[in-house]
Amino acid sequence: MPLLRIDMIKGRSTQEKRALADTLHAFVVEAFGVPLRDRFRNITAP
Repeated sequence: MPLLRIDMIKGRSTQEKRALADTLHAFVVEAFGVPLRDRFRNITAP
């Protein structure tokens, strides 16, 4: 179960944060064979 840490610059909308998190999750599922339901992430945005 990988843990993704995402640091964003100030001013990103909720939709932008969700889109980035979804895209990164899809990448680790495809690239590393992570189970689809293993979705652990920390998003830091001021």
